[in-house]
Amino acid sequence: MLKEPPARRGFLEHDSFLKLRQELPEHLRPVLTLAFFSGMRSGEIKNLRWSNVSLAEKEIRLDAGTTKNDEPRSIPLIGELPEMLAILRQKNPDGKFVFTRNGKPLASFRKAWTAACSRAGLDGLLFHDLRRAGVRNLVRAGVPERVAMAISGHKTRAVFERYNIVSGRDLRDAGRKLEAYLNGAKAENGANSGQMHKNGATEPVAESSAIN
Repeated sequence: MLKEPPARRGFLEHDSFLKLRQELPEHLRPVLTLAFFSGMRSGEIKNLRWSNVSLAEKEIRLDAGTTKNDEPRSIPLIGELPEMLAILRQKNPDGKFVFTRNGKPLASFRKAWTAACSRAGLDGLLFHDLRRAGVRNLVRAGVPERVAMAISGHKTRAVFERYNIVSGRDLRDAGRKLEAYLNGAKAENGANSGQMHKNGATEPVAESSAIN
């Protein structure tokens, strides 16, 4: 039996996202933004139609058969996404596809992506790594796992966990939370201990019943 390859560990933090966006051609910046905030697959983004976007309800609704697992999916529009998509719609009010170039649906942009990543100091970053960023951001935000899986389109927890990458920031955050918890517990124990003392003397403890 062939050994399963280790999960790829590429991901993008917000500061690197902003740096990369500046290096991309203008028509690809909204593509990057949607991928980072939603975790959508590249094929889903390139084929996204305005009929699947509800700016009023701030939601993208992917139809059955257009996703990898062929099931419909709803994705909330958060952060700057509603405003970004509204601007794109104003620029292309009669268009069928959300993302276009020279009036045509977006095709492959691998060369432009690779060049922009290099300029941003992110050599080796894949567009699919944005999917990992999207999943991790959902988890960091405290979204329940079943809801996060519904948004990202993962059917099994095992696959979802492969995208839920633990980064150095996650570990540092965990360390800070643990330290705060321990300091809080220490302070609480100190306060309780002080209540047991009067004028520096420990209150007597009642004798326990004799053990037969």
